[in-house]
Amino acid sequence: KNYARNLGIDNGVHVGQGGYMGVYHANNDAPISCHNELLSEPASVWKFEKDADSENYRIYNLNAKAYIGKSHANASQYFTMVTASDDAGLFSLTEQASATAQYVVACTNGAGAQTQLHVSGSGVMNYNANANSASAWYLAPADELEVNFNANGTDYWASLYLPFDVTLPAEVEAYAAKGHGSDYVSLTPVSGTLAAEDGVILKTSAATVSLPILTSSAAKTTGNLFEGVLEKTDITDNQSNFYTLGASGGVVGLYHPSATYLKANRAYLPASAMTLAPGLRFVFDDELTGISEVNAAENETKACYDLTGRRVYAPKHGIYVIGNKKVLIP
Repeated sequence: KNYARNLGIDNGVHVGQGGYMGVYHANNDAPISCHNELLSEPASVWKFEKDADSENYRIYNLNAKAYIGKSHANASQYFTMVTASDDAGLFSLTEQASATAQYVVACTNGAGAQTQLHVSGSGVMNYNANANSASAWYLAPADELEVNFNANGTDYWASLYLPFDVTLPAEVEAYAAKGHGSDYVSLTPVSGTLAAEDGVILKTSAATVSLPILTSSAAKTTGNLFEGVLEKTDITDNQSNFYTLGASGGVVGLYHPSATYLKANRAYLPASAMTLAPGLRFVFDDELTGISEVNAAENETKACYDLTGRRVYAPKHGIYVIGNKKVLIP
């Protein structure tokens, strides 16, 4: 995390644009950027891989499944992300004597004289500075991940799909999908640990819960039907192919998303094997919850489908089925 850029220390430009370094895709020009959220995110967890032939490190982002690349020949160029370890930068860590716990992180195998990770305008570029500057970083152990939940009545819900294993606290109920019908999905409990890329629905009684990050491997749930995305994923015109956690009329279930993208680190249920039901209720351990039904009638009056049965979110000229009636849109 870089504090100096937030506070304007040593440099009054881009004040407030420091924070946790991660691969957020918030700035189209900068593959790596910073943000000031108080809660940690999977995108801000990095793995330092020791080089076998030197005292330097490759820096790997678990969520993006990519390394920080090499420094550019010209100064003030955004660092890129690369998938091959041979293309990765090798970085030295130099603790600043005048500022305990601050490190300058410099690329040792790149081009040019400006080699340090330096935050500027929310993006991370190659530049050289010193302690208490936008090139000085605090390295915090990734011991836990804080997860935000959405309230529905007295319960709080979330879906999760992570790039690393975590421990599930006793106060969190986690569920994988083990089966489905035309209007429901059957959930089975997951307890103890949650494996990387194992999609789940979470339920608890608090708005925020901390999940300890594991350094050992957890076993994935056998037969889990949930899939997920690690990074924000565009699904424009394909919303009907996904069911995501949501609520309609106070009823928590799985629904076709209204947004044109899937949020990062969220689980979903593929709709390929499902009917075109507008929503799916939850069945826990083969017993229905208090959810008696998804309000299909209300949703059907608003839903639009083409003549092949595929849901359409932005209908253009043609004939569509809306509310069980064929409608011509001029």
